[in-house]
Amino acid sequence: MQAACIRRRHCSASSLLLATFVAVVGCQSEPVRAEDGRSLFERGVGVDADTSTSPRQLSARAGADGSWVLRGPAVACANCHGFTGAGGGEGYLRAPDLRWPQWSSTDEHVLAAARVRLRTALAHGHSADGRRLAAAMPRFDLDDAQFEALSQHLRTLTVQPRIAAKPTLALLRMRDAGAPAFEQEVHRLLTACLTDRLKDRATIEVAEVSDAQQATRQWVLWQKRPEVVAVLAPPWRGWRPSIDTSKADGGPLTALFPIVSDPEASSHHLAQWLFGGVLPRTAALVQTWMLSGTQKEPLWVWSGPGERGAALWSALDQVAAVIEQDTGRRPSWRRLPSPILPNGQAGLWLDEQQLPGPGWWLVPVGVPSRPGENAKWWMASPYPGAPARGLTERWAEATCMTTAATLTEVETLTRDRWSSTVGRTGRLRDKGGWEWHVPLDDPEGYGASAAWTVVEFRQNARPIPVSPQVNVGRHRAVASDNPPDTR
Repeated sequence: MQAACIRRRHCSASSLLLATFVAVVGCQSEPVRAEDGRSLFERGVGVDADTSTSPRQLSARAGADGSWVLRGPAVACANCHGFTGAGGGEGYLRAPDLRWPQWSSTDEHVLAAARVRLRTALAHGHSADGRRLAAAMPRFDLDDAQFEALSQHLRTLTVQPRIAAKPTLALLRMRDAGAPAFEQEVHRLLTACLTDRLKDRATIEVAEVSDAQQATRQWVLWQKRPEVVAVLAPPWRGWRPSIDTSKADGGPLTALFPIVSDPEASSHHLAQWLFGGVLPRTAALVQTWMLSGTQKEPLWVWSGPGERGAALWSALDQVAAVIEQDTGRRPSWRRLPSPILPNGQAGLWLDEQQLPGPGWWLVPVGVPSRPGENAKWWMASPYPGAPARGLTERWAEATCMTTAATLTEVETLTRDRWSSTVGRTGRLRDKGGWEWHVPLDDPEGYGASAAWTVVEFRQNARPIPVSPQVNVGRHRAVASDNPPDTR
């Protein structure tokens, strides 16, 4: 009777603690037997307990600050979580399901984060978000062999990921004083398109926030819900999503096509870009300049009064390599000592703090104003196809079409399969002829579109297309012979 009471006392737990048994892998000096892990899980005692003078059994202390030592069958996992690990309990004592989908993930980042969480939870009784676990959950004292045995057994209980009936696609809307009108238009068009195309294949969930702090809190909440497979169109004005995958219950959460003009792709590996940033725009502009027939090499470069050092020239070397592979010609560069061009020559403007002065400038960075007197700018925008349409319309349709094609690729879509599935959808095209392909690996932020339009801007004059289509980084694109029909 006393043993039964002890078992019941410890049937409630945070869903994190024992679930993370699955990911623990230790370096062992002797092989661990599968039957040993099963026996520890179901009985709290190793299979050699009856024959060994030092029985191999679970050992734990009472939860919270208690020091009551519990051993063997009193703290067997199956007492509360069931022999299948599906969870259960009686009354208000409910044990969670241990068959979490991330333990079937092939992503090493997910598994590594789970291992860290496990050791922290068992040793200190803290959940992934720092909360103290309930007192009804023991604090286990396990050696490496027991960790390994239990983890191997629990992994056998997680053959298939456990997911919701259909995936959830999250949309983040920032309603603040700085919200431009085009953001609202993009969200309106995107929501309407997703609802029409996806029908009942996915749930569309919209959250509105008013500042960066609320955006971060919402991102963390979505991370904890494995049915949320991706966040679409998050406006990254003043914030960046958390890359702490320890808070992601279904694997790392990916942002698809963030609305930013110049993404910092190298520092945000959980993003997949539709429109690339500074590097692909620079490549499009310089390639067009080289083919214009009026260039004088090397090209002058102004990066601002601050010294950017080796990072700048390394980035320009990447641009030069892309252009060389596309055209067979490699551009060269020369740093300007001041933002003043020699007469009749062109320059590459990389200063985000001030506007270019007189002369002919190639401007790949975002510029909110118009050229001044005696100045002309070449700027690049994603190739619009024919007929030309507004950026918001093309952006929303491309995001919607890519999402629909991704959901069509697999019967059941989970978060840890999202990025790889998007990268396998092949080349897509809209009804206007614009084509794109979302790369699976895009550390430089080149984005999905390899084609750009170069436009010339002058003071008090209408913009003039210099080149309606410039293909950049064609060696990077992976096109399919038969693009999916997602219209």
